[in-house]
Amino acid sequence: SGTSTGANRVDLCRSVALRGILGRNPAKIALARDALSPVFPYVTEGDGLYADGSFVQHTWIAYSGTYGQVMLDGLGRLFTLLAGSAWEVTDPARQIVLDSVERAYAALIHDGLVMDVVNGRAISRGHLQGDDLHVMRGDHFHGRQLVAAVAVLAGGASDAERKRWHARIKGWIERDTVTPILTAPEFRAADLARLHAIADAPGEAAPEPAGHHLFAAMDRAVHRRPAFTAGLAMASDRIAHYECGNGENPRGWHTGAGMLTWWANGTRSDQYTDWFWPTVDWYRLPG
Repeated sequence: SGTSTGANRVDLCRSVALRGILGRNPAKIALARDALSPVFPYVTEGDGLYADGSFVQHTWIAYSGTYGQVMLDGLGRLFTLLAGSAWEVTDPARQIVLDSVERAYAALIHDGLVMDVVNGRAISRGHLQGDDLHVMRGDHFHGRQLVAAVAVLAGGASDAERKRWHARIKGWIERDTVTPILTAPEFRAADLARLHAIADAPGEAAPEPAGHHLFAAMDRAVHRRPAFTAGLAMASDRIAHYECGNGENPRGWHTGAGMLTWWANGTRSDQYTDWFWPTVDWYRLPG
């Protein structure tokens, strides 16, 4: 019940658009396209993208890395699917989504991973029952998904945006030595072909830039220096300390109470990937 928002709205629009195409129903395709427009503008409370780069889902949860990735990927696929047709997404507010790649997402990706400070209850997943591929669903998994989503969205970006994003993607691909993106088993042929094309294209790979990023609306901060990168998870009357649900993350009580994650630049970035969450003392988190 209620009105869908953020990533959930985009998921519904994808389903309706495909139903319209397969059922040869132009009205459904138009409905799916038009129902995307409420997702585009910046929000000042609740679910969606904020002007400071924050992304919130479920009203109180910092979720750029999982629900935010789902939204970005879904929009990129819909923009591409409908491009050049009578149902092309032409709402000028879609530029906010394109801007979010560098404003909202890039700072949260480090050497191909996406920081767990924005992965919500997904931090506890690990290996899923029934996953024949036995893929570890950790920070590098979520990072690969987000990098692939940026690659999809680049198809609908301007030439200048695409050039910058491809340079970032090349850098993330080169620096991820934990679970190489170009051989990731969870990707299908189209995603792998797209990522290989970007990696093989001429052009420099972009380094991780130094700087400070405060995502005030979701109580998160990222600090990058030449020697290290750090992410800080906080909470307030706007943002919850943690989320649990569907049997996931039942002990995440203090993950938003000032927990600090830290990586030394130029080293293997797997200290939170290699079974960190199942073995950590949930009462003694760093920070």
